[in-house]
Amino acid sequence: MNELIERLTDEFSDKEYAHAYMEEHGNMILAAQIKTLREQRGLTQTKLAQLAGMKQERISALENVDYDAWTVSTLRKLAKAFDTGLQVSFVPVSSAIMSVVNISKSNLEVSPREDDLESFRKHKIIMSSGHWKAIDKSYLATVETLAPRQPVEPVQPKHSWQRLNGENQLHAIGG
Repeated sequence: MNELIERLTDEFSDKEYAHAYMEEHGNMILAAQIKTLREQRGLTQTKLAQLAGMKQERISALENVDYDAWTVSTLRKLAKAFDTGLQVSFVPVSSAIMSVVNISKSNLEVSPREDDLESFRKHKIIMSSGHWKAIDKSYLATVETLAPRQPVEPVQPKHSWQRLNGENQLHAIGG
């Protein structure tokens, strides 16, 4: 197991520590993602503030990793300004640990709605294990039919099962 994962798993046995750590991590992720999305879209803090109906000073505060007064209303305004969805949900602590160890700039970037939908349309939507899943068609292999190209004469099996006296018995056909 990754050393950081192992350390966090052990340290998170302390409930107060786990919640304090995850609160700080959550603040840092939100601030970093706002800045990353702003830069990804080539926006200044002033332009993002205009799109979100806020002041530039507010955007500056939201990009500060020490900011901790998040509201869903503010996040919704930013999601609209970035043209993305917003998902706020409760997760198992193990998932939170994995988000800590997998943080990267590329994981913070999100495609704008139109680009995302264009890409999404290229996916195959399937039901698997009771859940809908989208699979990128570029990863799917071309499937060719196994049907013969010309008619095939049926082959008579050399053996068949027959029920005799309440029991299945194998016997040879035709000799």
